[in-house]
Amino acid sequence: MPIYKNANELIEEEVPRAIRAKIYPYFQSGLQAYKEILNEEKELFSSAFFSNLKGWLLNFMMFRQFELDMISNTFPFIASPIKVNSFNYQGLNLLHNNIIINVGRSINKDNLPNRSTYRRNYSKKNRFPDQDLFYGISRSYDSFFELNEPYFAVITYGVKQGDLEFINLMVPNWNMTESLATIDLMKEFSLFESTNKEIVTLEKNQTSIKDEFKKKLHLVKGEKDESS
Repeated sequence: MPIYKNANELIEEEVPRAIRAKIYPYFQSGLQAYKEILNEEKELFSSAFFSNLKGWLLNFMMFRQFELDMISNTFPFIASPIKVNSFNYQGLNLLHNNIIINVGRSINKDNLPNRSTYRRNYSKKNRFPDQDLFYGISRSYDSFFELNEPYFAVITYGVKQGDLEFINLMVPNWNMTESLATIDLMKEFSLFESTNKEIVTLEKNQTSIKDEFKKKLHLVKGEKDESS
């Protein structure tokens, strides 16, 4: 397992620009599917209690994009669900080489997601000689290197008035109190063009996820499945 001098070096070596540019379109696609569901099921989602479901539905549409049956065979990350609480809620990790990237919403573009216990445990590996005053003085965290534990980063995103407001790749410090490096993925994506194959895959994903959700929703509502 390599040891990096700082968080910027970690990003450039483990998730260079050409690799991380593959992430943003999946968020676009998930959000579009979410918006289309809201538009097509206006009557149901006009309920005053929809706010109880809104965050869950958005996360589902985003995370579903990254499951094995949805992603392109050229997608450079391995998507891995992770149980994050006693209610069996599943978070999303993206694995690539020597780094784990956790996905989560944030209140604004400058903030890390909440300091959940599992995130703090992951981030303990994030010690860098150039950015840690006590690096090398104590051996309290050396075991993370000796056991080849991966580094940790997060992708944060926010939605405002139906559109992606931000999506950032951030490397937190060892106890998740600050970001040591932040990459604006929305800004970077404008420098790249998706291939036709990638565009077709994402368009199919939008339709597939939307139809999948509507089918389950109609079954819950007691409507007949037209495909049967």
